[in-house]
Amino acid sequence: MESEEKIIWKNCIVRAIEYLDKNGWENDSRTYDLVYNEKYYPTKPIIAKAFEYIKNENPKIHRPSLGGGKPIKLFLEKLGFAVIEKKMNMIELEKLLRQKFKNIWRCADSSKWHILKNYNLLTFDWLNETIDYKKVDLKKIEHGKKAIPPWVNSLVIGDLIFVMGKNHFNGVAIAESVYDFEGPTINMGSNGVKPAIKVNYLFKCENPIAHNIITHNNPTTFAGIDNYNFGLKNVLNFLESKLPECIEAIKNYITTEEVNKEYEIMMSKISLNQILFGPPGSGKTYNTINRALEIVGVDINEKSRKEIKELFDKKVEENRIVFTTFHQSMSYEDFIEGIKPKVDEDENENKQVIYEVEDGIFKRLVENAKKVRIAPKDVVENYSFDDAWDDLVSEVERSLEAKDPLFMSIQTANLGLKIVEISGRGNLKLKPIYSDEAKEYTVSYQRTKKLQEAFPDLSVLKNIDKEFRAVIGGSNSTAYWSVLNFLNDKVNKNSKVIKQEKELPALPHVLIIDEINRGNVSAIFGELITLIEDNKRLGNPEALEVVLPYSKKKFGVPSNLYIIGTMNTADRSVEALDTALRRRFSFEEMPPNYELAELEYLIFNYPASSILKTINHRIEKLLDKDHAIGHSYFIDKDESTIVESFYKCIIPLLQEYFFGDYGKIGLVLGKGFVKQKDWDKETDSFADFEEYENSSDFEDRNVFEIVDYRKESNNYSIGAVEMTFGKAIKLLMKDKIG
Repeated sequence: MESEEKIIWKNCIVRAIEYLDKNGWENDSRTYDLVYNEKYYPTKPIIAKAFEYIKNENPKIHRPSLGGGKPIKLFLEKLGFAVIEKKMNMIELEKLLRQKFKNIWRCADSSKWHILKNYNLLTFDWLNETIDYKKVDLKKIEHGKKAIPPWVNSLVIGDLIFVMGKNHFNGVAIAESVYDFEGPTINMGSNGVKPAIKVNYLFKCENPIAHNIITHNNPTTFAGIDNYNFGLKNVLNFLESKLPECIEAIKNYITTEEVNKEYEIMMSKISLNQILFGPPGSGKTYNTINRALEIVGVDINEKSRKEIKELFDKKVEENRIVFTTFHQSMSYEDFIEGIKPKVDEDENENKQVIYEVEDGIFKRLVENAKKVRIAPKDVVENYSFDDAWDDLVSEVERSLEAKDPLFMSIQTANLGLKIVEISGRGNLKLKPIYSDEAKEYTVSYQRTKKLQEAFPDLSVLKNIDKEFRAVIGGSNSTAYWSVLNFLNDKVNKNSKVIKQEKELPALPHVLIIDEINRGNVSAIFGELITLIEDNKRLGNPEALEVVLPYSKKKFGVPSNLYIIGTMNTADRSVEALDTALRRRFSFEEMPPNYELAELEYLIFNYPASSILKTINHRIEKLLDKDHAIGHSYFIDKDESTIVESFYKCIIPLLQEYFFGDYGKIGLVLGKGFVKQKDWDKETDSFADFEEYENSSDFEDRNVFEIVDYRKESNNYSIGAVEMTFGKAIKLLMKDKIG
């Protein structure tokens, strides 16, 4: 049997689909589509529109906290709708990128990619470290007149940048800073030190990859992606065919960033101090586990309860989550810090009692939450072309002194060149190794440097003669290839990796306080009741610290520490709580949930949810809603185990609620569970004590008892009907038994 709320949701979702069919929608789904009548619909707009109908027509129904992605998928599937994962083509990706990013750029510096790829920085050749471009007239600069203005004035944090030149693709990045004269710089080897921006590389090619996009003959170094005939569509199509892993990296970033934004929004809505309150068995402690895991960033969607508990235990071991229970004996010394006795034994086995200040539960967690997290970071110290050339010249000089010319390999196996001389101008003279009479070739520093800037990776060359000639004019390409190959190897082998450290953001920590109302909160928290306020937390403008009474140390509470309390309203109402506590915590009621899927089963032909609801309506009439029976006593039960739940949990709670007044319990459960005791005035009469005023009135007072169907000796009957537990349930639901 479907619940009324579930039926309302299904109907409103169908109406939302009809609305979208007629009016269309602005934003597509990122990851999932709802399939209805063989058509595809975005899940988020469907939920939003459906809830508009619900809010107007059924205001008592609350919108579930779903966020996006998998939670929405699971919600729709539970309602019986088909939801599939969305496959994004390049047209959709192009549209999405244009919606998501304010600017999409192309930056070319393939000649120095072997340096840039080792840093989270980006720059290009025309930039000059000595010029503050914010203070000069950019129209009058000598070089980079088209590239520098958008780099300085238009690039913003969060922009998407494709790092690619006229012929080669290198990677894709997200801008994490903008141009600043005082900002980061990078040593570009022979090109000198350049001002740079910080970027997050979503994808990096180890070596430049040749592309076949037909572009403008002379594209500027930095420009919008659609300028100079590149075009975002062309770039995406090239990447899909040649570098699909780059496309996946872009998609993953979009999805991950959306999830992170949803997580940040969720975290901004989560109170730092909250109390879940409700009657026994309504899932307060159960939900603190889920909520704590969500706060520390653990995805529990589609996880079984066993898996969720294992994840929770893991976070407890990591000291990210601490669970404690308040009780009447809990004190400030247990929670914050106190002086505790310890037995000290010296080398002669003499023992004495000493007293030390010991941190409590809360203080230990605070110190963990305040710890600075450090992560290793590899920084590459560049070994430049000039370094490699100087080392090559030194090696040649030594080899010539030893009359053992340095060998340079070429592309043809078993052949090569030897360096036989260094000219007065510092150029290298090479001859084939097979003959001293062969022609001599000159390799100059300037030409080799130009080639290295153009081809840091020789593997991308297809026609060496043609491509070398385009850069340095006429020359012996084999001689230049052999020297350049030798130099590139030295550059790659001699770049040093320096280990550095970077500070990471603080991780959220959670303190769960079960039964928070059972302790004396004012005494346990002491002066720290002020420090847990949102605006008094460390890092805020109004942050406060206090000096602790025992250790005499300053103490404050960080903003990444969350406190979740639970409160049983059957023990104590919210109104009776300490006013200071109530002011500093947000309260979320957790009443019995009659819509749970786990209650959609029958107990002796009656829905479990209906039996629970009937019991609670009667309790509320006799007492209040704070003394309801929680849904947990009905979960995972059948017609056998529900009997134990009644006699071990539900009936004892009712006895406590009504202080043993079995007559009121009878009003809740019916005469199938409560019967009147027999009273024989002759044998069960009171003792002779007429002095007690109105003693005779008690002779006519009815006394009741619980009928226990677990006992084989039970032979309870109502009229001619022999009673069973199932028949008692029937009476509870006000049906006839015979």
